[in-house]
Amino acid sequence: MSQRISSVADSVWREFRRWPAWAQLGDWLAGFWILVLVVLWRSSRPTWLKVGGSALFALALLLLTTIGSEPNTGSGDRPLAQARPESRPSPTGSSPASVPTGTAVATATPPPRATAIHTPAPTPTPTPPPTPQPVAKPTFVVNTQPVGCHEAPSADAPIVVHRPTGTIQAMDLVVRQPDGVWHREVDRRCWTRTNPGPVRQFDDLGTAVAFAVTIQPPPAASARLIDPRELAADPTAFIGRNVILQGRALNVTQHDDYTWVQVLALVPGRSTDESIVVEMRPKQPRLLRDECYRVYGVVVGTQTVTRLLTGATNVVPLVYGYAFEPAPRDRFGISCAPP
Repeated sequence: MSQRISSVADSVWREFRRWPAWAQLGDWLAGFWILVLVVLWRSSRPTWLKVGGSALFALALLLLTTIGSEPNTGSGDRPLAQARPESRPSPTGSSPASVPTGTAVATATPPPRATAIHTPAPTPTPTPPPTPQPVAKPTFVVNTQPVGCHEAPSADAPIVVHRPTGTIQAMDLVVRQPDGVWHREVDRRCWTRTNPGPVRQFDDLGTAVAFAVTIQPPPAASARLIDPRELAADPTAFIGRNVILQGRALNVTQHDDYTWVQVLALVPGRSTDESIVVEMRPKQPRLLRDECYRVYGVVVGTQTVTRLLTGATNVVPLVYGYAFEPAPRDRFGISCAPP
């Protein structure tokens, strides 16, 4: 019997604990009010004191009940956190039916995951290749070593032609690349690296030819006998040509590194001659005045000659000689025999 009474009491107490906080507080205050009324009315105190005390206690009970029914607040406007019973997960899981009415359920919300933002790398803008520009002035290149003339201004481009030492190239375009300066040859439309490179640049064709002869004379077998009158009439047209002159050495002057010779070159098959200046490099001490010679050289331009007796000047063709040999005289032994 006592166990049944204890079970009923426990059930009533659990049901009471499920009430809201304000209802529980009101129930406790009502019980105390009834107890106070019983104590006061059964006492021997005056009636007005019993009625006034009961009314005062009723007013206090009403105020406490009202305050207990409002949500607790802290300082300012920020509500205080209310204590919630610790929620333990059930082995079989929880359902809305198993949650008491009026009880707030705390739901665990997972923290938001950081989303990786993939920013594509900027695409590099390709640098356009340099544009070849026309040369500012006439440019002639003489290579001091064998070089290759490339299909494009790049060391990786195929080689169009191999240039031996002493080759003269006339250039029309120039471009600056990361590996140096390149010039394009007019004739073959191929490119030669000129800086850095085993080459020398000149603004004048005659100067370039003169330099080329000094570092790599052409073969004598490729020289051709010409009419000196044609050479004297237009020396510029003959610049760079490998020629043969035959006649008398009218004047010979020995310098430190070359021999200067004024040759009276004979017209082939005739006794007519034309004054031509030949500079033999290196110096040739065996060249003598008034002797007959067959001279091999390359036309490089003109030179001004001053006559010793009259002081008059004359512009004559200039040839850079690289070889010579004695020439025969006529049958009388007075003049040189014509070629």
